[in-house]
Amino acid sequence: MKPRIERHHLPVLLGLAGSLAFAISTAAAPAPNENWPQWRGPLQNGVAPSANPPTAWSETNNVKWKVKIPGSGQATPIIWDNRVFIQTDRKSTRLNSSH
Repeated sequence: MKPRIERHHLPVLLGLAGSLAFAISTAAAPAPNENWPQWRGPLQNGVAPSANPPTAWSETNNVKWKVKIPGSGQATPIIWDNRVFIQTDRKSTRLNSSH
């Protein structure tokens, strides 16, 4: 015989399921101050609370990776999880068909 769930237990079970889903989703999400989503960082004050940056670096010392970026730009990099997003301006050779 199958166990039967009483109707008055249903709200309690749904509440427990919702709480468990919320706990799992927030535990898997990175802390808000680990990402750098905008100019001046997560707190908009230029401080990364959980960061431990090096105090000195050079072309070879304390560099994890380096890549040449085409174009030029003044935008702040956006760091989200393990990705870095860069905005640049490149001259286009495409012609505008309206001219």
